[in-house]
Amino acid sequence: PSKVVKEAFENSLNECDNLTCKVAYLCKFCDEALRLACFPACAARDFVRLFQFIPMKDIFIELHRACMADRLLAGAWQCMDARARVERPLLQELKRCCGAQYTSKCVGMLGDISQSSGVIMDFSEYVHANQIDLKVDLVPLVLTHPLWPDYERGPAAVTNSSRCASPQPVRLPSS
Repeated sequence: PSKVVKEAFENSLNECDNLTCKVAYLCKFCDEALRLACFPACAARDFVRLFQFIPMKDIFIELHRACMADRLLAGAWQCMDARARVERPLLQELKRCCGAQYTSKCVGMLGDISQSSGVIMDFSEYVHANQIDLKVDLVPLVLTHPLWPDYERGPAAVTNSSRCASPQPVRLPSS
């Protein structure tokens, strides 16, 4: 039965004219689960089982990296250790499936955020010790250039939208 399921899944992926769209939906599902912190290690293993059938793994990792950057930067100064605990199981499974090179940028991004926690604490202590009144919320982050996805330059604007590609949220049927 597993061979039949595997072939059916591969055929459904390969029949679509817009395979990139399916990869984006899978990435969006992964992003939503990680954002909600409901992606335990067993779910990561199950996800990677599906992921193995996707022929466009390079597109998936780029979309995943962009979504991961959004997740990490959106809450970078809040619960960094908890965020890393949520992100690591999936990265470990992807690394096991595709190799260390495949996940190296994502792992490096987690390292940057981890390193940023010390910088943020030192900065906060310095501001408090010197009684500096900042007029804005300022959070210093360590971001190693080649690891993080590039963003288009343009006029600065604050939005609530996510860069992650998907025309609508992915919903799984209730069980």
